[in-house]
Amino acid sequence: MWTFHPSVGFFSAVIDRQKPGNMLVRFRNPSHGEAFIALAWKGKRGKKPELRETPQADYRWKVSITAERFTATVTALADAVDYSNFKAECGRRPLMGSVMHSLHEVWHVMHEHQNGVVERRALAARTAQRAADGEPVDVDLFTL
Repeated sequence: MWTFHPSVGFFSAVIDRQKPGNMLVRFRNPSHGEAFIALAWKGKRGKKPELRETPQADYRWKVSITAERFTATVTALADAVDYSNFKAECGRRPLMGSVMHSLHEVWHVMHEHQNGVVERRALAARTAQRAADGEPVDVDLFTL
C-alpha cells in the first residue's frame, strides 16, 4: 500500500515476512519515517522502534510494527483529513516540501491513466453499438 499524507509524508506498507503479525512500513525519506513512528507512538506506552536504514534495499528506511498499531496509525491519519485540496495542504507542510514535485508527477501520471480509461471505455461503447447495429467490427475488445 502506498500512502501520501501531509502529516507523515510518503510510505509503503507490506506484511513483514520476518515477523508474522507485523507490517513493514518503508520510507524513501527518513524524516517521513520519524514522523510516522512519532504518530504511531503518540500517547502510547512502550519503546519506540528504531527506524532501520538498509542502504541496499529498494526502500532505504523501514520499521516493523504490529498490524494492530499500523491500523490504528492509518486510522488516525484518515481521521486527520480536514482539507479539501491535498496538494495545497501538502504545500503548507514543511515535511512535504521535498516531495511536492513528485506529488505533481504522480498526479499527472494518474490523470493520464484516467484519460486512457475514459478513451478505452468510449471506444468499447462505440464498438459495442456498432456490433449491436450489425456493422462489422474490427476491434479486439479484450485489448482495451
